[in-house]
Amino acid sequence: VELWAPALADNASPRGDCPHGRVLELRLLPRERGGFDRLPAARVIARSFVPPDDLGHPLRPALWVRGRSLNRYRPGTRLLPASRGASPGKLEVRGVALRLPAAAALEFAPVDLPLDDRGRPLALDLVATLSRTPAGAGGKLRVLADGMQIGEIELPGGSGGTWIGPPLRWQPTRGRVRLRAELIAAPGDEVSLRELALFTRSAGVRSRVE
Repeated sequence: VELWAPALADNASPRGDCPHGRVLELRLLPRERGGFDRLPAARVIARSFVPPDDLGHPLRPALWVRGRSLNRYRPGTRLLPASRGASPGKLEVRGVALRLPAAAALEFAPVDLPLDDRGRPLALDLVATLSRTPAGAGGKLRVLADGMQIGEIELPGGSGGTWIGPPLRWQPTRGRVRLRAELIAAPGDEVSLRELALFTRSAGVRSRVE
């Protein structure tokens, strides 16, 4: 870690506090981890409670797996042009989602991926959730990791409600990556990206139905 002081003029006074600020604390943080990263599966107990009215179908117990979530609450997200020379505009929050116009890309801050016992990245399902899809049919959401394409998701046209896309299967080769989502659609179209969710393709912990 290198900390660089600002270049001051020769006649600058060395007395008192630096007018450019000062370093109060430097923290070296560990890898980001979820609850399942810290506890062995044998120590986790999950329960699904059966409601009084089953609405005509039996309750399906939940399956809990390790994962990560990239959404509007994660700091460091940038709106970038998908190609050189284009102007994507300003990063805009819409409720719980982020606006993503055509010919632009949402780039998230680097994320630490779940690892196995040997420190290797686990296989993942990547699921995109949109609060709004393009007005026209034929749009696609392209997802990349460190500039390498993971896959493209076909988008429905003219949906005003929440839409959850099909999972993209992905086997990462690195434990820390920067994800990017690009909208391929007609000029003027846009989507509201609510979340990019990463779920491990593992057995997980199944809830007990009670």
